[in-house]
Amino acid sequence: MELESLPKLSAKAEEILDIIGSADEATINAILATGATYGEIQKAFEWEEEEEYIGEGPEKPEGRIKDVYDILKDSVPYQGKPENNNYEY
Repeated sequence: MELESLPKLSAKAEEILDIIGSADEATINAILATGATYGEIQKAFEWEEEEEYIGEGPEKPEGRIKDVYDILKDSVPYQGKPENNNYEY
């Protein structure tokens, strides 16, 4: 059996936390409910992080990646601009 023919499994809560860091139980459950894979969650998180710093990304996410992106966008507080206007990257 070739690797490409194996079904892609949904990510587990521990894997989600590995990607996005800390999150509340509601956020984790919402992401789990999408059935997204580890790779899809990783892409959604990267897209959400990139958009915070440069505005709209080059491509809009689609499917489960978009579902996870929407959850992250609504639940992860923006961390980019400190109150003293100094950016730290």
